[in-house]
Amino acid sequence: MIELECLLYDGQSAGRHKIILSVDDNGWVHRPEPFTYSCLFEALSISDRIGNIPRRIGFDDGLSCETVDNDKIDQLVKSHCPKPSAMSLVFHLENRWRWALLAFVLIIPLLWLISVQGVPFVARHIAFQLPMSLDSVMGKDALDLLDKAVFEETEISEQTQQRIIRKFEEMQKHIDSPFEFQLKFRHSERLGANAFALPAGIIILTDDFVKVAEHDDEILAVLAHEVGHVIERHGLRSVLQNTVVATVIIAATGDVSWIAAALPTLLIDARHSRQFESEADLYALKYMKKQGIALHRFPDILKRLEANYYKNCQQDCADGEDVTHFFSSHPTTSERERLFNSGTPASIQ
Repeated sequence: MIELECLLYDGQSAGRHKIILSVDDNGWVHRPEPFTYSCLFEALSISDRIGNIPRRIGFDDGLSCETVDNDKIDQLVKSHCPKPSAMSLVFHLENRWRWALLAFVLIIPLLWLISVQGVPFVARHIAFQLPMSLDSVMGKDALDLLDKAVFEETEISEQTQQRIIRKFEEMQKHIDSPFEFQLKFRHSERLGANAFALPAGIIILTDDFVKVAEHDDEILAVLAHEVGHVIERHGLRSVLQNTVVATVIIAATGDVSWIAAALPTLLIDARHSRQFESEADLYALKYMKKQGIALHRFPDILKRLEANYYKNCQQDCADGEDVTHFFSSHPTTSERERLFNSGTPASIQ
């Protein structure tokens, strides 16, 4: 016989009644007078154990009581309830530190695997399932925001712009992609010599980038790299990977309407991963080999852009900014130079 000290609620008043519940060896629970009632223990509704918080015991006649005799309840559950609840199992693990430590050790590599492999995989799958119209909205809205925040009208001559645009239009004849590419020129003191792609095929060249380039093939090499970003939908994938909750919700529900409005802003802050940069490099390498463009053109302009960045950021570095910040998400220039000098990485067919 096991006895439980309880506070009973009769359901008719706010008062509580101290009672003793007795449970015999056959699992019958007996409630004393004036609340006399008997039933099998397994017929009771018992709340899960959470630490030493009082447990609620519900009877099928509508009355209920509370008890702090948690250990006795656990003993009775083990004896008379063959299927313990999930919370009971959690408490069981919480009170066995070796299991808790093992769970902690295992969760770290699991989280690493999810973040490094799982999230990028899901983000890529989602990105290629989403309609291209979403890229169009993102690209246009992101460009509008950039025009207001960091861009000014280009100072590159119309003649130079048209020369580069004609070469880019010729380049597009050899690109198999459903995207309609647009080339934009902008001036930006803040971004300096730069080139980057927005979703839907909007590629931006800054004035300083055009000035740094010493050959049109250098510009075409960088344009091929940016085209690779667009085709692989790196902009959208970056946003999805950096907003894990959004990715999970989209994967579960398929609903993108609520996040579409926020994506342009997220896109501006997103950085391409080294993996994305490597994928875009490989795309550029394949294109340049196919079109007979000298492979050294790409590392040549990369080295010049890097030197230009280091030169122009000296004041920022003096103020404490890390000079490598701009290139932190890219493979090193020496790595990229080796790739284009060899022209034969294992992943190139």
